[in-house]
Amino acid sequence: MTASLNPYLFKTAPFTVVVLPYPNTGAPKLMGSMKNPWVISVGHTFKQNLPTIKDPEGDSSTVQTIGTLPSFVTFSGTAFEASPGVNDIGSYRIALNLTDNYPNKSLSNVVSLEIIV
Repeated sequence: MTASLNPYLFKTAPFTVVVLPYPNTGAPKLMGSMKNPWVISVGHTFKQNLPTIKDPEGDSSTVQTIGTLPSFVTFSGTAFEASPGVNDIGSYRIALNLTDNYPNKSLSNVVSLEIIV
């Protein structure tokens, strides 16, 4: 006895399969310690690089400041520079958003820094 399939009983349809290489299990973090708070004297310049940023899955990461930096502070890439004047005496809080570049579901971690002039 020979069995055969009836081609009129089957239907084909195109489809797309998206396979992500791994789940996104965590946001990037600063590895190592960093001086916090930064105590800076008027008329002096303070420079600080962020420690290495590491994401649990090895995704690339971006760093952005949240809000406006004090006028005497600059931030470029992962480096801060602060040169306060006499009118800048006070306490300031800076927030950074570390975000991984995972497709479709990025995760973030917020880091706070304090500056005392």
